[in-house]
Amino acid sequence: MNMKIKSKKSFWDKFPDNVYKRNLDTMKLLVSWDNFQSNIVKIRNKSDIPTEGFKNNQEIEKWWDRLGEKSDNFFTTNDYLAKRKKLLYLKKRSYGEFLKEQEWINSEIPINKFHKRVDEIIQKYKLPYNFRDFIEKYILCNKISAPSTNFALSFNFGPERKLELETGKDWKDQIRWISLITYARLTEREIRLATKELRDHQKHYLSPTLTQDIRVHTDIDKAIAIEKKMDKRIRKTEEKSTNGYLEEVKKKYGEKKYKETVKLWREQGLKPTKKEVIRITSKEIAKEFFGSTLKANLVRQIYSRVKKERFKRFGKVM
Repeated sequence: MNMKIKSKKSFWDKFPDNVYKRNLDTMKLLVSWDNFQSNIVKIRNKSDIPTEGFKNNQEIEKWWDRLGEKSDNFFTTNDYLAKRKKLLYLKKRSYGEFLKEQEWINSEIPINKFHKRVDEIIQKYKLPYNFRDFIEKYILCNKISAPSTNFALSFNFGPERKLELETGKDWKDQIRWISLITYARLTEREIRLATKELRDHQKHYLSPTLTQDIRVHTDIDKAIAIEKKMDKRIRKTEEKSTNGYLEEVKKKYGEKKYKETVKLWREQGLKPTKKEVIRITSKEIAKEFFGSTLKANLVRQIYSRVKKERFKRFGKVM
């Protein structure tokens, strides 16, 4: 007898449905409360929305258009223009008062008024902020729905993203950071799902060079100091006199007379000075940093690694 084996869903397949169900239960519990319904009716009346909400998306779109038009007209009213003059005066006198007054005036814009009413419902009933869009949806069309997760990933782009998109470059290259946002205290299972999703997005969007290990096999400060010494190791030269008489001239009569005498000697075919290269070798550097000239090879390796790691991490910077 052949037994039929039932295929089981993995934990990750089942898990989002569980979160959605919990959040949906919260919405149903809230919507069934008379106190909540009385608040919704008040918002609809103040926002020019039918008592039972809109019937379809076309009605909602027309309402948004009317709200946007009212908001635009708000900026041309005498009341707003007078308040704007007051704002300009406050900005010169007290920037703190200016910001408060500006925030209050902006809250009077029709579209901002509606958003503020939705936010007040979220605060009043102590809902996580990810319920906000679903409360707004219920106000508009009387439909009950809920968020499927209590966390989200947020992407931050650089200011040049728009330009890069216009020039055809990949928008993924413009991501500055990825944020994990939690709207409510997560369960252990939700934390595992959130961190798994964050890891997957990091691998996909963030360059590995941003978090790579820098391997110079010694203390980074010491390695950089060695690099600087190595860069100067054969570059310093010094001109020395070949005659004690010239040194006496410099000592008694100064630099100017010394140079005139050197010039005269050269015109006569003599060699009054010689250039000496002062060599700072890898052996001397090894002696300074490690106490032994036998570490010269290590010094050269560290020097090479610092150069390679810098190029690997930052590339060729023009």
